[in-house]
Amino acid sequence: MLQDTDRLLGTVEQVLKASEVRQRSTRKNWTEVDFAKLVGESVEVARTRHRLKPEELYLENAPGDGILVRGNSEELRTLVLNLFDNAVKYSDEQKDIAVEIKTPTLDTISLSVHDNGTGIPKGELKRIFRRFYRAQSEKQNK
Repeated sequence: MLQDTDRLLGTVEQVLKASEVRQRSTRKNWTEVDFAKLVGESVEVARTRHRLKPEELYLENAPGDGILVRGNSEELRTLVLNLFDNAVKYSDEQKDIAVEIKTPTLDTISLSVHDNGTGIPKGELKRIFRRFYRAQSEKQNK
């Protein structure tokens, strides 16, 4: 019951945040955010939330703090946690989720989440960027 309540609360929070984002200027609340620190903290939150061991969800080749981006820290945190939640949700029973931050150029940051999940069916790829769209996993279809 607690898991269902947490899931429902998360969905309600996402709906409220999406509505809030639509109502205001997108760059209005931007500040300098330490992205590496935010991702590291999000890994810890996701581990706790899903009761995972450090070897099940980990930061690979962790860069030091100081990878700065301009943005809304709450929105960035929500986005990163959503990626981690999806990696956990759609992974196999034996979790192996590696998170990696790269800076290939001075003005580019890459966040990769590698898991052992089934992936997104090719026909669903264009739809995943629609608001509140959820692709059906093969586990759900069985």
